[in-house]
Formats: sequence, structure tokens, C-alpha cells
Amino acid sequence: MIAKFKIDLDDVIAVQSFLATKSKFQRWNRLAISIVASIALLIFNMLVFKVNFITLAIVSAGFFYVSYNYIFKKAQINQAKRLAKNNPSMMNSACTLTVSENGLVRELKNSTNKLEWNEIKLVSEDEARYLLYMSDIHVITIKKNPYNMSEEETQEYNALLRNYFNQHNIATE
Repeated sequence: MIAKFKIDLDDVIAVQSFLATKSKFQRWNRLAISIVASIALLIFNMLVFKVNFITLAIVSAGFFYVSYNYIFKKAQINQAKRLAKNNPSMMNSACTLTVSENGLVRELKNSTNKLEWNEIKLVSEDEARYLLYMSDIHVITIKKNPYNMSEEETQEYNALLRNYFNQHNIATE
């Protein structure tokens, strides 16, 4: 089955958001930045406000939580937006996806990816796309609604993908 769709900014943001939470590299990076930020806040508060250590530790822990869960993910998404803005050729790239029992073949303007089903470690989906996670540096987007298919063909396409995910014991979320 052949599906055609365009990769847009929302897809890039979805991949970046997914990687910010799932990638081992990003988790370690986020953890390191959060620890450094917490220590810096602790030192700053000790020098400026001269309050007791327990209060400082609680404030630093709160800052750690905020930076760990929100600020880092937001920064990753903003970085992806800047990259897309500076490289407009990345956006609206036509993509042709061939789905077969052997795997997927994704063709973009300048590249072709051949993926076997056993290479896919995790599939995450939202209302518009599937995100296929192969490794910390390799996640691809597959749209749920290709522009070259009718409503019935689209339902068949999505059922086929889910069937292959289940057949090959690929974790989905």
C-alpha cells in the first residue's frame, strides 16, 4: 500500500516533543542541565538572600522539577522551530510511504529510508500521525490521513499499520 503525505512543522514539533521525553540522551542531558541549574540557584540564594539551607533546598528542588519537566522540553521545541525557520526546505516535504509485510519504505526528496518491522522499538500516536521510534536519534513521522487516499482507503491503511505493529509486537502508546 502506498501513502503520500507532507511533513510539516507540526510533525517536526511532535517528533521533537516525543524525543524530549523518550530519548535516553535527552533524559541525561535534561537531568544534567537541571542539576546544574539547581546548584546555581542554591548558591545564588545562599549568597543573596542568606536564608537557611532547608528553605534553599526546597526552592532548588522546585526549580529542578520545573526545569526538568517544562523548560527543557519547551527549549527543544523552540530549537526545532528555529531550525525549520532557517531551513524552509525541510517543511512541506512530500513523502511517499510504501507499507508491506517486510516493513516500510519512506521516500523523501533527498533520501529513502527502508525500515524492517523489527527495527521499530516503539510507536506513539496522536490524532494526526504515528511516531515510529527506532533509536535516540531516529524517529520518523507517518501521517494517519494521506492525501492520496479516500476515507475507506485511509481506514484500511491505518488498520494495516496497526495490524503490523501488533503482529511484530511493537509497543504502542
